[in-house]
Amino acid sequence: MKHDFSYIELYRKYIGYRNIIVSNGVDEDTHRNVTGKLLDKLAMYSLFYNSCQDVPREKARHYADQICRNRTWRSSLLYWAIKENLLLETGKDGDRLMFGFQKIGDFLMADAFRNSKMTNDAKVDFVIEKSECQQKFLYRRFLVALLSEWSLMPELLDRNLFAHQNLLNILFDSLYYRTSNNDLIFNWMVAQQVFSLGILRNLLNILPEEVFLMAHNRLMNESLANRDKKWTTSVNGIYDSFSSSNVDDF
Repeated sequence: MKHDFSYIELYRKYIGYRNIIVSNGVDEDTHRNVTGKLLDKLAMYSLFYNSCQDVPREKARHYADQICRNRTWRSSLLYWAIKENLLLETGKDGDRLMFGFQKIGDFLMADAFRNSKMTNDAKVDFVIEKSECQQKFLYRRFLVALLSEWSLMPELLDRNLFAHQNLLNILFDSLYYRTSNNDLIFNWMVAQQVFSLGILRNLLNILPEEVFLMAHNRLMNESLANRDKKWTTSVNGIYDSFSSSNVDDF
């Protein structure tokens, strides 16, 4: 199946549209794309220097003033980025800034990572490390966005992902974007016979028939005792909360 859709291209078109208003506010040529430059700077800083967290306002102002120099506050790039809700003030008295739309920030960070000068192996190592580190919850949204459209997905799938359960969960969450890497992941699931009750249930409307057939054949090849242990017990567990002992008498 051919996938022509790209989230990062969509979001960059949106930023380009908003850049017209921002450029008019700061009296700048729209062709300089000052809005995109600022958001890319902030995405890179957040990812590589601040664990995907909100950016200090002072740092954002520094980047903005480098791009559009010698402006008063109400004519500054940062002022207009905030005014147009491309950035939102957070923290105490607005001393930190976050992206106005979190998904835009996630995909801009993913794009910054893709375009970094790290080697391919180093990038794969980075993804695995951040998915399992102590601050892994901070990187999760970025990683989900990255894996949905990452050109290095074949290299990642060649690694022993079964040793990284949190990364597997992130990988499956990336399927909800329904983008170019879904077919690669589906094929890998079939080849590696990767499935569980949770995966099949949670991704019911996304997974192709081949994954369900693989799961069915795998279970049918098990002995009845093993099949009951691995599958029937788990399925029955879904309905435990509906047993008569847990339902009030009316």
